[in-house]
Amino acid sequence: MHIAPSSNSPKKSLKQKQSKFSPQSKSQDGSRLLTPDFPPEALNWTTSFLIPEDLFSLGSVSKHLYAHVALDATWRSAFLRCAFGLDPETDFVRDKQILLRRTCGTWREEYIVRFQTIHRWQISKAQTVSHSPHHSIGYPICWSSEVSGLLSASTAYGVVSRSSPTTGATIKGRCPGGISSIGSLSIVSQGFLDAQGLMNGAGIGNPNVEFSPDVSAVTPVAVGGTAYVAWGYRNGNVAMTYAPNFMELTDKHRAYKCCEAGDAHGAQVGHIVFCDKTLSFVSGAWDGTVKLWSADPLNLLWDSGKNENAVPGDACMQVAYDSSSGIVVTALANGTIKVWTGLVVNSDRPSGAGSLHPDRVDIIQPLYPPTNTLPWEADPVTLSVSVSPQHISILVHANKETHIGRVIVSRTGTTGNMARSLLADGPLGSLTAITPSYATSVDAKGPTFPMFSQTPISSPLAAFAVTLQDTVPVVQTSFVAAGDILGRVCIWDLGQPGETGLQENFEVKSSKRFQAHDDGAVSAITLSPYVWATGSARGTIRLWDSISLTLLRTFETPCPRPHAGNPWPKVEQIVVDRTKDIFLASVGSWILYWKPGRSVGTSGKGKGKAKSVFGPSKPSAERWHREMEIKNALQHTQDLLNAEKRGIMHAHRRQVEQNDALAALGLDEVGAVDWPIRGLPKSAS
Repeated sequence: MHIAPSSNSPKKSLKQKQSKFSPQSKSQDGSRLLTPDFPPEALNWTTSFLIPEDLFSLGSVSKHLYAHVALDATWRSAFLRCAFGLDPETDFVRDKQILLRRTCGTWREEYIVRFQTIHRWQISKAQTVSHSPHHSIGYPICWSSEVSGLLSASTAYGVVSRSSPTTGATIKGRCPGGISSIGSLSIVSQGFLDAQGLMNGAGIGNPNVEFSPDVSAVTPVAVGGTAYVAWGYRNGNVAMTYAPNFMELTDKHRAYKCCEAGDAHGAQVGHIVFCDKTLSFVSGAWDGTVKLWSADPLNLLWDSGKNENAVPGDACMQVAYDSSSGIVVTALANGTIKVWTGLVVNSDRPSGAGSLHPDRVDIIQPLYPPTNTLPWEADPVTLSVSVSPQHISILVHANKETHIGRVIVSRTGTTGNMARSLLADGPLGSLTAITPSYATSVDAKGPTFPMFSQTPISSPLAAFAVTLQDTVPVVQTSFVAAGDILGRVCIWDLGQPGETGLQENFEVKSSKRFQAHDDGAVSAITLSPYVWATGSARGTIRLWDSISLTLLRTFETPCPRPHAGNPWPKVEQIVVDRTKDIFLASVGSWILYWKPGRSVGTSGKGKGKAKSVFGPSKPSAERWHREMEIKNALQHTQDLLNAEKRGIMHAHRRQVEQNDALAALGLDEVGAVDWPIRGLPKSAS
């Protein structure tokens, strides 16, 4: 009898049995959690732990996950988790929201840009480039991203140098004719923009020859490829240097112009602040006068008037200028603050003396008068101003004070309508560096964007996205960061644009505090939307995450070790260019440059070939300079090890001597303590 074979062969039956317990079947069962039936709240909570790369990978799994990743609410939840450590359903907390500075229109772009920037600045192995454009302290500095050039001023020598931080080379000037020429040839050398207008970059680069001893204030500004340098002198004169294409060797069209004799100040110029938008600047002098100038051409637009009964306490120590609203603020040596409104500079008004007239003048008496009112002995003053349609917010601080004074002046009504407060309770010592971050009215509106896309409104994911739409912050908050003499940084909430909420003599407590440096005082603070930078009095620089305030990396001082008894040069100024993704710092007479990214990359062909990832090969720092830095670092490490060894040996020697002395008395350490307490050794008791 013929028996028909079974429909399932032994191999097929074995495969069916194995498939019941195979890992593939488990993954198929687990994939049911990612079906449309899965709760959108749980899915959003799960994906909030993913980084941008993982979110993109997740979106390529299925249509359902693609629709979930396409939601802007998904990226917002991941941003909250990564930046603030908050759950997706949690709304922004005020003390966490104050540090947020949005630069993109959607949460997807914001999360991607922030994550990539922080990751790149943290793990980059690129080397720094340092150079010394001056023989003295180079401050202030001005970075021009259009031409990748740097202007660094030296008040001690009265010159401004031009350099390329990317290569560490200073721009050379050509000396046509004169004693610097040999026959028909011209000597190529470093040329400064001097305060006398004699060379204007065509000198031989000798600071002793181009030295200007009467310079008291200097402010360099780069607008495009043109350099504007405003000079203030001890005799009260004000001058301007123009240098088109300042990063080129040509010296054509460079000019120097000094103010008229009748337009000068009556005493030493103390401070100059420049506005590159309107090409105007404000100068303040020790005779109490404040003047508003147009830079191109140099003309006096407004004069505050001379006080015939002026005393040394009426000297202007610091000036601030808001060109968009036409507000000029000055801080006097006696602590008084003066505010002028209505000084708007535009092309419609004539550029001449007396062409501008203020609408009103507010005089603010100091909260606490300074101890010394002499301008040559007074403490340095920090002054900052922020303007809203209703109020004028002024921050003022004198050195050696542990608090910051804040004054809010009403722009409507009569003069004298103001509120004063103190920003305190946080610093451990005198404040040494102050940097505010204001939220303007444009930022306060916030970007408008849909919270969902490519998803029907009837789907659960879109409905969940609509519930999260109301929690999106639309108003940014102003704050101020200040570092004290012990290396601590405190942050105060200044409120949203248009808010005051302050009472007379009301003390505001700091909302955040962290230890930035342990080697000295904080000498410089720079704030950017993604990265903060702080510098210490010993020349070290640290980079921080702007939201979590976690340390990203540390840079040692580029200055060589000073002689015995001399202090380390401090960090004068820090520049963080977010568009070019670079970092600059002025430490003493040295400039430190760093660009995150890989230092070298493979060329793809050949063995042992390498090229720069930033384009064609460019001249780098000299090899002898790098060898010297390595040698100095090794010597410094050896000195630290020797000092630690000497300390250990000294402590051990003292311990042995102490034990021998106690053994001669028949005591040990415990008995030596019990003897004065109980009157006899422990063994005798």
